[in-house]
Amino acid sequence: MALIPGALNLTFVSNYVGCHRICWRIQGNPTYDCSTQVNCGGNGASCNAVIGIQIDDSTCIPVIYEGYAQACCEDVASLNGRLPFTLSYTPTANCQGYTITCIGPVGVAAVIVTNPGSGYLPAGGTLPVTFVPSLGGVAATAYIGDGGVSDQFGSASPFPFGSGYVDGTYFNVPAINVLPLIGGVGALFTVEVIGGQVTSAVIVPGSNGTGYNAGDTITFNAANLGGSGSGVVVTIYVINTGQIQNVILTNPGAGYTVQATATLPAPGIGTQALIGAAMGVCPPIDIVTCSPVAPVAINLPLNVSFVACNSVPYVVPPEYTSVQTGCCNTCTNITFNKDISYTNPPATIYYISCATKALVQVSIVAGGSVSDCMVDNSWFVVESDPVNGTTTITVGPVC
Repeated sequence: MALIPGALNLTFVSNYVGCHRICWRIQGNPTYDCSTQVNCGGNGASCNAVIGIQIDDSTCIPVIYEGYAQACCEDVASLNGRLPFTLSYTPTANCQGYTITCIGPVGVAAVIVTNPGSGYLPAGGTLPVTFVPSLGGVAATAYIGDGGVSDQFGSASPFPFGSGYVDGTYFNVPAINVLPLIGGVGALFTVEVIGGQVTSAVIVPGSNGTGYNAGDTITFNAANLGGSGSGVVVTIYVINTGQIQNVILTNPGAGYTVQATATLPAPGIGTQALIGAAMGVCPPIDIVTCSPVAPVAINLPLNVSFVACNSVPYVVPPEYTSVQTGCCNTCTNITFNKDISYTNPPATIYYISCATKALVQVSIVAGGSVSDCMVDNSWFVVESDPVNGTTTITVGPVC
């Protein structure tokens, strides 16, 4: 923030010839500044005065001034001949706030299983997905599990296991049968190694495999876990026969400006499976800010808004709206937390830094936390799994 010179232009009707004092103050202040004087023609002639003020160059909030004009021949404490006035001054800030919103239309990006249900037949069969609203030919097929490793929590034995593995996260790691040696096939896992031990193994959605049985044991080739290590043996507790294993989107549809719902028919005997539609995002938009930092390209999710900061209005594609909604001089301490859970995948956080006015992009994983002083209403979260992912936001004090 910096105070810079500004001016108020006052016009009033003068009744006296000669010097007039202009006394002014910010509305509500206790004392007047009477240092401005102007000569007037009197006899009802119009008189103009320019009042010098100091303004905050980082704000665009209107400031109300009040005061009076009075002939200099009157005592400064006298109430005689005072001509009251009220003026409003709106500073022209060099960093305005614009609310940008993705209004669509978009298609459906994916259909995600939130509860696999049970009792669906035939095992290995398929089911159609119903969308509401159904636009642009949207279609998807659900696949019923047949001896695949369930993606429910607790479907594999607890960790850690083994030793000597290379720390890291490994994707699409094939399961190798231990007992029975000839058993299920096709299961792929995302495996995390910390401190040389396998700390988690999560089934890759849709790669549950087939032909497994509860109680089977599997392992992983060290070549797929950094090239060294041994000793990991995982017991499979739950298989997915009769559960909804995964859903494949065959046509994303088009024309959505609202969230779609996705449902499956109920099983004859068993538990209803639950699925969710993850909506598409609006096209990429380059966010230029008041900061000299290079623009950041983002894809805003449907019906998500955030405040961006720029010195000129944004020109946005037709899938977006941009409305000037203030300025970027008010900020709040915001903290994002992502609970530790294997069903809580990573997310990306976007916000405008109060210190730099630049758009910040940072990833957060389960168990992680992100905190900063952010321009008000400039933050939003893009979940990698918008149906199952959750990130909590805590609003702190102003900063």
